[in-house]
Amino acid sequence: MVFPSLYRSWQIWLRQLFVLLLGMLLINASRSAVDLGWDLSYQTALKANPMAANELMRTWPDRYPKRLIHERLASYQGEEIEDSVLVEEPDHHTGDPLATWFIKTRSGAQLCVFHPKFSSRPCTPLERERVATLIQEIMAFPPLPIQPLKQPPHTKGNVSGLMQNNYFGFLSVYHAGKTLQRPIAMTERIESLLDPEASSEPGDGRLGRALLKASVSPEQYRKQIDRLNNQNQIQRFHQAIRQGDLERMQELLEQGVPFESKNNFTEPAIAVAAGAGQKAAVDLLLQRGARIDAKESAALKAAVSADDVKMIDHLLSRGAKIDPPEDSLARNSKLFETPLGRAVRDGKLSIAELLLKRGADVNAQQATPVVMSAAGRLEQPLLKLLLERGANPNQIREIDNNTTLELLAHLSGYLGEWPEDVKRLEAIQRTENKIAEAMRLLRAYGAEVNTLRFPCETAYSVAASRRSETIKAELVRLGADATLHARCREHFRQENLEGTRDEELLSRNAVAKEAWDSVRYADYEKLESLYQSLLQKNERTPAGTSKLAIFYNQLNAFLPPNASAAQKKAAFQMAKDWTRAAPASVAARIFLANISAKAGRGGNRMLSSQEDLKLEAIQANEQAITLLEMIRQDAKNDPEWYRAMVNLLSETNAVSGEIEGVVQQAMNEHINYPELYFAAARNLYSHADNATTRVETLAKDATNATRKAQGQAMYARVYWYLDQLVYEGKLFEKSNAHWADMKQGFEDMVERYPAAWNLNAYAYFACQAGDYNTMNQVLGRLRGQLIFSVWASRKGFGGVNYENCVTRANRRY
Repeated sequence: MVFPSLYRSWQIWLRQLFVLLLGMLLINASRSAVDLGWDLSYQTALKANPMAANELMRTWPDRYPKRLIHERLASYQGEEIEDSVLVEEPDHHTGDPLATWFIKTRSGAQLCVFHPKFSSRPCTPLERERVATLIQEIMAFPPLPIQPLKQPPHTKGNVSGLMQNNYFGFLSVYHAGKTLQRPIAMTERIESLLDPEASSEPGDGRLGRALLKASVSPEQYRKQIDRLNNQNQIQRFHQAIRQGDLERMQELLEQGVPFESKNNFTEPAIAVAAGAGQKAAVDLLLQRGARIDAKESAALKAAVSADDVKMIDHLLSRGAKIDPPEDSLARNSKLFETPLGRAVRDGKLSIAELLLKRGADVNAQQATPVVMSAAGRLEQPLLKLLLERGANPNQIREIDNNTTLELLAHLSGYLGEWPEDVKRLEAIQRTENKIAEAMRLLRAYGAEVNTLRFPCETAYSVAASRRSETIKAELVRLGADATLHARCREHFRQENLEGTRDEELLSRNAVAKEAWDSVRYADYEKLESLYQSLLQKNERTPAGTSKLAIFYNQLNAFLPPNASAAQKKAAFQMAKDWTRAAPASVAARIFLANISAKAGRGGNRMLSSQEDLKLEAIQANEQAITLLEMIRQDAKNDPEWYRAMVNLLSETNAVSGEIEGVVQQAMNEHINYPELYFAAARNLYSHADNATTRVETLAKDATNATRKAQGQAMYARVYWYLDQLVYEGKLFEKSNAHWADMKQGFEDMVERYPAAWNLNAYAYFACQAGDYNTMNQVLGRLRGQLIFSVWASRKGFGGVNYENCVTRANRRY
């Protein structure tokens, strides 16, 4: 009878053991999540800290009930958290949730950043003392009074319908088993240091300072705070200028506040004074050495925007030039807009007439020709005024080579299916009537109606693509050749048929197609296999081009600059999928960084000013740079990492020394990767002082570095790249390139890579240099293997193309 009793005891023991094991499993399972007592809906914090109904942060948490921080807290598997700080706020541009999470455990600390665009970003290790100090600072903050409802200056008393931003984000603290949660006042953010009135308000950026101090090194912290303090001082100075407070201006000037940047990058103080109508402030600044024409005559343009004729006269009487002088332009010496251009862009007819009477150049080479800007406004009196004063109706806009007639054609018709709405159709017709009137006016003053733009676009073909029968008919009446586009396309088709037989194009296209198809069809295994093969074998095309560079060029072209929001989202998802499929892939991370930079530009449709759009692009690039920095060590064997870093740094506020440091390191690691030198040359051309001189120095340094393997070929390759990018057949007119050095470079190039591609380029540059003897000799070596795409200028048939070069050679000899 003892056995049943033992059996029952055994059963009880087993059951107890099972309960114990289950309890242990549940305890371990609970450790895969962390509960810090935070209410991440923030309703508790909002009850304790009431806000106005139209405060952004009152409604923002409800828009994003499920966020990445929820997932990370639920899946946390690290050591038990002793202390923690979480800051959640809207992304400045998209409003998406951005979370910054500081964690301190028994053995370490880390900083994690969560954002929908960077969901896979790893956490950064920190010193435990930093998080401890951060929490001590936060806990010692005295309470702030409830923030007042500020009234924006343009509202004239009605603030009820406006979204307020007195608060921006939520703070959550876990310390000694206790929880603190509250909204973050705008005055606590580090950006408040840029508010000239910040010192008179509580907060003074205290939370932003504490978070920054915990995140970066002491040296970086000091630099950042110094930069913000300097910017704050400049803003105080500008405030004093707008108020006409000469005494305060004198005081700040004595403290060393700068009134302009020597490279004409930032808005000079004299433009602030001119825009505010403060003549005395203008005179004081001039006495202290301010340049009246700084930043391409910013002061005169500010007066134009303010419609202030008296200030315009005052500036001109003090020596302002009616057109920006050369020394007032930015470092690349390209003029964006003249004062006349500003007046026309703003539709200020009387101001434009005044500037023309004072001698303004109606044909100044600015980003968008003045006549084109006027035509685009569809305001006939303004356009007629410019044409009567000698405006050239055939000026070309450099950014896209459009003519004014082509621009007008782009404004016509409708893309896709025509709308059925009668009012919409009537509005289109009214617009087309104005376009037709502007075209007739331009034609009367000599506009060429059959100008060809590469590749084969005409004003007529643009109107046809817009499905505008009205403008097509109008252009034909004005003399347009309706068949020109088709004939030009056939011409290029024949040339391309010639080119497809070239081994260089076949080699390039094979790599490009395999990369493109792999990305397009999300075949990440094939994509990774191709990448690893190209990286390890270091293969080159018959012309000496790195196949790895072709692979990356194809990836970089995957998301076009004018991509829609849907295209950006799809591309970003694809990049993330590749990184998940190949977590150790350097190429996947570089692709992700480049896509994130492109996807982050132009994302906020609320931004309208060029300065805001530029800032948005800079921030997108800086986020991409962070992604690249995370794989710096893993990417040492991939030269593309350095090119990607240089390209991204070039579009931020990085100092030149930082970029040059990356270039120098790249030259030490990957000396024979031409794309590195191309990226550096592009950066110098766009941003450097004395750009042409520094590009020449780079070309010679690159040549010396690669001479052992390539002779002088790199000199020719660098300038070949720049000619394609910016000089467009005018290399020897606009750069410091020496034909003797390029000639030797091509000789060394074709000795190692005697491909027809290189020989065609050799003959092309010989034509540019006017060395027709050499050109004819090289053509003889080609034996008819012509590749017309190497010759054709982007501006169509009128540039340095094969037909023109042969014609010139025959005339000379």
